[in-house]
Amino acid sequence: MFKIPALSLSVIFLASPFLAQSPVELLTSFYETVDGDAPLSEIAAAYAEDFIDHDRSPTAPKALSDKEVIVGPFSELRSGFSDMTHKLDIVDPVGDNSAMVYWTFSGTHDGTFFAIPPSGKVITLNGVDIMKFKDGKVVEQWHVEELMSMFQQIGAAQ
Repeated sequence: MFKIPALSLSVIFLASPFLAQSPVELLTSFYETVDGDAPLSEIAAAYAEDFIDHDRSPTAPKALSDKEVIVGPFSELRSGFSDMTHKLDIVDPVGDNSAMVYWTFSGTHDGTFFAIPPSGKVITLNGVDIMKFKDGKVVEQWHVEELMSMFQQIGAAQ
């Protein structure tokens, strides 16, 4: 009988932490990274190179990949809302390799956000994301958020 020492198994999992995580754990970790001080490169690293955004903005430059397009707004959020947080109101698995989250975003508009000067207003908005994972990375995403509400709250839309 062949025995694998316990140490060997722990080394495998330490070397590949994403392989042991469920989609719910991956999604939760993703939002912790987004709201934390991690560099944008860590957010980008959460997405697979062939990532598909099912809700890509029609105004996004066609020359950019879905991965390049989706990472950009995180920089804007961080510069516009230094205290931003996503409260994960509902997080549930969806099938074998996906998870869904209903979140509440809040933050103070204390920096420039998409060329809109700081208003000092505290805003909240809700959104839903469904993320599909493979090998610990987001490979597909469906999302919707109350963007018009955000712009109304900071005084940029009527």
